[in-house]
Amino acid sequence: MEKEKNNGSPLEALERIKKAEDKADEKVQTAREETSQKIIQDAQQEADKIKKRILEEAKKKAQKKKESIIEKASKEAEKTKKEGEEEISDLRKKTEKFKKEAVKKAAERIKKYIKDEEV
Repeated sequence: MEKEKNNGSPLEALERIKKAEDKADEKVQTAREETSQKIIQDAQQEADKIKKRILEEAKKKAQKKKESIIEKASKEAEKTKKEGEEEISDLRKKTEKFKKEAVKKAAERIKKYIKDEEV
């Protein structure tokens, strides 16, 4: 009997085993939760790094494209400006030619008019 008192009853032993199992289960569950939280946190940090890197790359590409478009537009504007200046120059030359011809014709008419009036 003394042996039973020292070791306790089998029922008490089962209860102690059950408590130990429950305690172990709680520790396992706590470890799982902590591990899950750590994994989630690490994954979130990695996702943030990837997102930041991709965003930086996208900004660089957009900036290069913007610069390319601006450069192309500037070249096109310069070309159009030169063409316009050439056209204006050509028109001025033609206008000057017509103006000289008009002045010459007007002078001839005036001379003819004066000559006809003198008679």
